[in-house]
Amino acid sequence: MNEQHSGDDRRQHPRIERHDLCVRFNGEVHRVSNLSMGGFLVPGYRGRLTAGSLLTVDGLGADGEITVNTEIPARVIRKEEDVVAIRCLNFDAGARRFIATMMDPSEA
Repeated sequence: MNEQHSGDDRRQHPRIERHDLCVRFNGEVHRVSNLSMGGFLVPGYRGRLTAGSLLTVDGLGADGEITVNTEIPARVIRKEEDVVAIRCLNFDAGARRFIATMMDPSEA
């Protein structure tokens, strides 16, 4: 028998543990958490995006500075009072390299 536990982590992609990462969308740079090939969270988000909104992530970086220009189509999957969860629908080569490097600096 296969047991299911409500606390199981069903994430498909490993998360980056760094807390200094940022993304740019809608002309603004946002600090993110839980960045992975699947998406990310934007804590403290106060913008107008709602669940189901489509957007393009056009930059990735760290310490508030965008270092990689991207074209990542994405969708808001959850919006709460102070956080928005965004699922990335596809990654370009630059974004894949950036995330791989953040997960394992020896990939640079």
